[in-house]
Amino acid sequence: MAQAPACARWFRGFWSVRVIERPDHMSAFEFVVVCAMRTEQLIKGSTPRVPAAHRHTTTAREEVATGLVVREPAPPNDKPLP
Repeated sequence: MAQAPACARWFRGFWSVRVIERPDHMSAFEFVVVCAMRTEQLIKGSTPRVPAAHRHTTTAREEVATGLVVREPAPPNDKPLP
């Protein structure tokens, strides 16, 4: 039998893989960037906001997809351009 992916399980003779979909209000680029930043935090020891039974990247994707982790807008830059 083939090696299963980390997020897969054997179900009725097939590998069942759980797909994490990005929220509709986020672009794909924003989703990837926020997930990457959250993954760094998890690697450095932050407490996961969902049960962490997966790799850091999967945990970060679940947190962002469910809305537990959001991006804060950057503060306005009040300095005039030269």
